[in-house]
Order: sequence, then C-alpha cells, then structure tokens
Amino acid sequence: EVVSVKSDMMAMANSSQSQQLEELAAYHKDELAHVRSEIEASAANAAATHAQEMESLRAELESSASSELQRIQAEAKQQCLSEIERITNELSETHNTEVVKVKSYMKAMVNSSHSQQLEELASSHKDELAHVRSEMVASAANAAATHA
Repeated sequence: EVVSVKSDMMAMANSSQSQQLEELAAYHKDELAHVRSEIEASAANAAATHAQEMESLRAELESSASSELQRIQAEAKQQCLSEIERITNELSETHNTEVVKVKSYMKAMVNSSHSQQLEELASSHKDELAHVRSEMVASAANAAATHA
C-alpha cells in the first residue's frame, strides 16, 4: 500500500506539474503575443515618427536651400547692378572726354578758318589800299600836272 500511495502521490505531483507547465506555457504564449503586439505597435509608431521627422527635415532643408538661393540671386543681382553702374560711369566719363576733345578740335578748326579768312581779308585790304594809293598818287600827279 505504501507503494500504491507513493505511486498515487507521484502521479498527482506529475499531473500537478504538468498542469502548471501547461499554464506556464499558456501564460508565456499570451505574454509573448502581448510583447510581440507592443513591439509591432512601437515599430509602427517609430516608423511614423521617423517619416514625420524626415518630412520636417526635408521641408527645413528646402526652406534653407530656397533662402540661400534667394540670397545668392540677390547678391548676384547687386553685383550686376554695381558693374552696370561702374561701366555706365566709365562710358559717361569717356563720352565727356571725347565731347571736350571734339569741341576743342572744332574750335581749333573754326579759329584756323577765321585766321585764314582774316589773313585773306587783310591781304585783300592791303591790295585794295595799294591800289587806292596808286590811284591817289596818279590822280594827284594828274592834278599837279594840270595845275602846273
């Protein structure tokens, strides 16, 4: 009988351990499913957060690039306007210098022409005076001869 009791006790212990192991296995299975579900939710949340962060960084980068592009364009435009102003000033100075040269040349030409005309007029007057003198001398000689 002791052997029978011992055998019954062992059977009960084995049955109890078997049941506990099954309960523990079921608990672990549920716990594993719960952890797996939390990991999937966390991964999905992390992916969504990552996508939002990437979109935010992309928008920030685009904004930064756009601002930099606008700054560079404004700088280039200013340089171009400065260069245009410098060239315009140079051309204006060159033009003014050329105008002064042309005026000086024109005055020299006019003065030269006037000088030549005055010389011709003076020569003509000398010739005319010489002619008038010779006529006066001849007239005076005739008058003197006529009175004598």
